[in-house]
Amino acid sequence: MLSLNQIDLDLIMIVMEDNSFDQSFWIDPASGVIHGSFDDDYDADEGDGAGWVMIESLSSRDSYRDMEAFIGNLDDQHVASTLSDAIVGKGAFRRFKDIVFASDELGPSWRHFEESARRKRAIEWLADAGLIDHRAAPPMLSLVPPLPAEPTAACTVRRSGPDDLLAVLAVHADEHGQSPPTEASHQQTMMWTRMHTEQIGGAYVAEVDGSIVGTATLMVMLNITYDCAPSAIIEAVVVDRAFRRRGIASALLQRILADTTELGCDKVQLLSHKRHADDGGHALYRSLGFEAEAEGFRLYHRRR
Repeated sequence: MLSLNQIDLDLIMIVMEDNSFDQSFWIDPASGVIHGSFDDDYDADEGDGAGWVMIESLSSRDSYRDMEAFIGNLDDQHVASTLSDAIVGKGAFRRFKDIVFASDELGPSWRHFEESARRKRAIEWLADAGLIDHRAAPPMLSLVPPLPAEPTAACTVRRSGPDDLLAVLAVHADEHGQSPPTEASHQQTMMWTRMHTEQIGGAYVAEVDGSIVGTATLMVMLNITYDCAPSAIIEAVVVDRAFRRRGIASALLQRILADTTELGCDKVQLLSHKRHADDGGHALYRSLGFEAEAEGFRLYHRRR
């Protein structure tokens, strides 16, 4: 396999953006050299025999998802709504860019976001094509400049502690429009203790000015498959309604993804209800590298 420093990643990004029908591009898995069908020394038969891998072009759907993800990270709901309307129907890309580049703030943010997304996608393609080690891809993605989804609130993310139970319950109560509890039940207390003593992963909390305003739970499942690399599941990503659209969920997930990389996880999975397709939730997950590539199934033992 190749190392990333053997590959011209910028050229890979350009090639993936090229949708010309009269030319194609290949990468030599032995050297990392990229060949084009227009090169004087290009020989398709020689390339096939040497195991060259054709570089796939991006679809318009990939670019559309970038726009959705960018919109999902915006704090200004008026601007987000305007852009969401702009990308509906024919001419979506032109309308989106007309609005974005008319703004001194949105234009640079979009260019940074798009560049980061393209670079990340190129690294993921190299891993999926077997050209770089799949398990090495997550650390490589840390080379990508962060997308403009940094918390606009002064947010600190940490693993939860035994004394955080009531504050976490308050965040979940806010999600359902309920008043914060004054005490935890015996069952909640026992389960919280087990989460901190038995579970690999556990709960995470996001704090603003010393108050817990968001939470998420990580579960790490040990495997004898995937070369014995563990799998991770993220559940219960919740942010206090007064602090939404301020980068809190993004900060929580970025911390969890950093930890799952350190733990050597093969993959990270999460389920998100279909209703979140329209409220920015799915766009947030895509902006962090998640893909809706599998169909999820649930069976409730106790119907709530």
